[in-house]
Amino acid sequence: MLALLVALLPRHDARAGEANTFQRDLSQVAAELDNDPSYRRLPLEGPDDQQWFTDLAYSLYTREISAAEFVAKGVERFPDYQDSFATLAKKLAP
Repeated sequence: MLALLVALLPRHDARAGEANTFQRDLSQVAAELDNDPSYRRLPLEGPDDQQWFTDLAYSLYTREISAAEFVAKGVERFPDYQDSFATLAKKLAP
């Protein structure tokens, strides 16, 4: 599912190099988590949820928000997924 979100990246106005690096890193995290049976997949079912997540992850990646803020904002939207957001924060934060 995270790999699908990578396709949403061109909507960002960030420099192409930075967006490409984020795309590569997000794809790598997605591959790692697909192979982790303990990871609980976020229910990003619709395009609104997918865009919201991509924007939030990009904000973390570019240090616009902290890992704690990323987790807090994630849990606001998906209260039962704190561990998932914490795992993602550890893997995405530069």
